Formats: sequence, C-alpha cells, structure tokens
Amino acid sequence: MNADFSKKSFENLIASFIPEIILRRSSLNQDFYDYSLAGKLDFLGLSPNWKDIFPVDTDAKNKSTLSSAN
Repeated sequence: MNADFSKKSFENLIASFIPEIILRRSSLNQDFYDYSLAGKLDFLGLSPNWKDIFPVDTDAKNKSTLSSAN
C-alpha cells in the first residue's frame, strides 16, 4: 500500500469539504461584521452603506423558539 497519510495530504483532501465561512447563529451579526472587515465577504458585492442598513447590535428578527435538539 502506497498511501500518503501526512497532515498536508489530509488538509488537501479535506479542504473541499470544509466551508470557508462559518456564521454562527449565536453571534451572526458580529461574525458577519468580522468576516466583512477581513475581506472574506467581498464576493457578496455589499453596498457601501450596508452597515447603516444592518447595524451590528441589531436584535435578530428571526429567532427560533424551537430547540435545535428537537
């Protein structure tokens, strides 16, 4: 058997299964801002005033009352 089980080989193979951006529900607004400031959301083509439309401290309007464990 001639397989490459190195860390680098594993990273290359698994990369296609791991999302580049993860937005957690618990901190959605802050994560979105952080990714935007890091340039990771440039592909969205956000308008220059998106921060005025969606302030970081805005309460979520789509809060679920159901547990994710159900």
